[in-house]
Amino acid sequence: MAGIALALLLAGCGAASPPASARPPTNGATSAAPASVQPLSPPVHLKVGVNQTLSESGLYIGLEKGYFRDEGLEVELTTLPSIQDMVPVLATGALDIGSGGLVPAVFNAINRGAGLRVVTIATFYAAGYDPALVARKDLVDGGQLKNYSDLKGKSYATTTANVSVFNMAYERALELGGVSREDAKNVNLSFPDMVTALANKGIDLAFLPEPFATAAVDKAAGVRWRQVGEILPDQPASMWVYSQKLVESQPEAGRRYMAALLRGARDYEEAFKKNKGRPEAVAALAKYTSIKDPALYDKIAPVKLALSGEVPLDKLKSTLEWFKERGALERVPDVNTVAESQFSAYAVSRLGPYR
Repeated sequence: MAGIALALLLAGCGAASPPASARPPTNGATSAAPASVQPLSPPVHLKVGVNQTLSESGLYIGLEKGYFRDEGLEVELTTLPSIQDMVPVLATGALDIGSGGLVPAVFNAINRGAGLRVVTIATFYAAGYDPALVARKDLVDGGQLKNYSDLKGKSYATTTANVSVFNMAYERALELGGVSREDAKNVNLSFPDMVTALANKGIDLAFLPEPFATAAVDKAAGVRWRQVGEILPDQPASMWVYSQKLVESQPEAGRRYMAALLRGARDYEEAFKKNKGRPEAVAALAKYTSIKDPALYDKIAPVKLALSGEVPLDKLKSTLEWFKERGALERVPDVNTVAESQFSAYAVSRLGPYR
């Protein structure tokens, strides 16, 4: 009943921000323009669920640069705390698109017939990118945390117990050190509370995305001990999901959305790895994400966005198997059915490969 109520509320209340088509045109794109196509006419209105994180950077940069408007799309943003909160609304079709972490809730809903499709991974763990395994500074400075084997007896914090990709990364770190899960303590805290707990020596380590990792470092509470991308390289971390209604009734709008999204994602990579169009990208992210201070973008680690709409089926399947082994997933669905590649294939056919 809660899911239905939320769906009705969203259907009646509208956006957290005005449609992109209502904003003035913007210039200064750094990505290659896609092959010329006519915008959809009349424009198609899409309701997109977001949680204002950097994993959605392609969307926000694309909105500011007019990429979605150029495709004939009116994008209405609805802010929700997590993708778990989006699932019931996506299932009813009151929300067309959602974004969030790679979590069991989405796949349990698919098992129950929700008809959701994973259309691209949003972010991956990769060396040189966010997030980090942050350790107490005094432990590192004192030589008590040098190698993975030193994780024995240490406490670490995640936001959920046993079912997040962060937990998967920590288990892998323990394996690298030859340490059993029973020899480490998991504590569940919010990200702001992790920073405080590191400063108070209440925990030893925490997986912290930006800007929380930077906050811990600035407070001299922690150091970036290891990058998650070194522990689980190329592991999918978050995803974009389409509703069954969008896939079946408006597939062309879904394809156009992906083209604009990937243009924005490529602009993000150009800005933060090649310093091309960086001021414009920072302005867009400061406007839409929860990181409002433009100066912070000079300190935080960038995220690794999918630049060609990738959904690595082998990684997805192994992650879902891990969820099932820990009792968080009823069964592992067929990833070939869960993942829908037509949208990214269309986008890449117009954008070309990223170089």
